[in-house]
Amino acid sequence: MTEIEVFKTLLDDYPSIVHDKYPFPKPFKGNGEIKAIILGADPARILADGPQQFSTVFELNNPKSPYWRGVGANIGQIQGVSMENIYVQNLCRNYFTKETSKNPQWIEIARNYWIPFFSQELDFLFDRSIPIFITTEFILKACLTGKERMKAREIYQSNRCISASENLFGRELFALYRHPAYSLKRWSTYSEFVSEKLKSTGKTLNQ
Repeated sequence: MTEIEVFKTLLDDYPSIVHDKYPFPKPFKGNGEIKAIILGADPARILADGPQQFSTVFELNNPKSPYWRGVGANIGQIQGVSMENIYVQNLCRNYFTKETSKNPQWIEIARNYWIPFFSQELDFLFDRSIPIFITTEFILKACLTGKERMKAREIYQSNRCISASENLFGRELFALYRHPAYSLKRWSTYSEFVSEKLKSTGKTLNQ
């Protein structure tokens, strides 16, 4: 199934929540060796006349993008990662009529439609040793294979990595939440943990 086929299916299945605005924002890819995939929820900023349209995810065509500020600051706390070696995309690429937190059907749409498509695409683009950094807990809820509830604070306090077997992407996942409470400037031990894990991934890729 192609991206546009997923979109057309969603328009048929969820006409009240999926907006018909197209094209979707383009992904961002750094010019260097890709070491991490940064995953947003969806391009959701709802204005009076509908969702704001973006040309690039997180409005990364704008060097002063307010939507990227928190994520960019967190990346700056992880050693060995920069804009040159990340790939950035939204899990749900389509526009919605409601913001993520107000969309009761977001998780089922992400899990049943976009995760199968995106997982296959990622496997084509990048080796499975490349991890995913998720920017919101909504993504985690959509992709877990088991019933364990992983609270944000517990992940950060225990230096938790979500293993490939625990999620539908089949890749290691790390929380990189945009919420100010989880700014990596407040969680130095966790940022050191992620940095070390990423170094191990880099060694595997270079061997």
